[in-house]
Amino acid sequence: MKVSEILSFKAKTDKYYFFRPAGNASGRRRNEANNSFDVEADYDGNTIKVSCNWRESCSHVYREFTITVNGVKKTVRALKKLPADLEFSAG
Repeated sequence: MKVSEILSFKAKTDKYYFFRPAGNASGRRRNEANNSFDVEADYDGNTIKVSCNWRESCSHVYREFTITVNGVKKTVRALKKLPADLEFSAG
């Protein structure tokens, strides 16, 4: 997963609180599996980890999007400073 793909995913799902969960349990679990990820990359001596935890209940959609650099929580600006073609691998 590249930095540009992560930023695109975040922008696409920023309004997740307006999203409707799937109508059945299998659809909700499929959405959770497709939209959750943990990836990491090493760049310029720093370890960058990006985690997205997507959950759906019967009536709500929840998303936790976390970026850490060397264990310190950062904002999305940390990703925007990286080269767009930097490749993240499953962590």
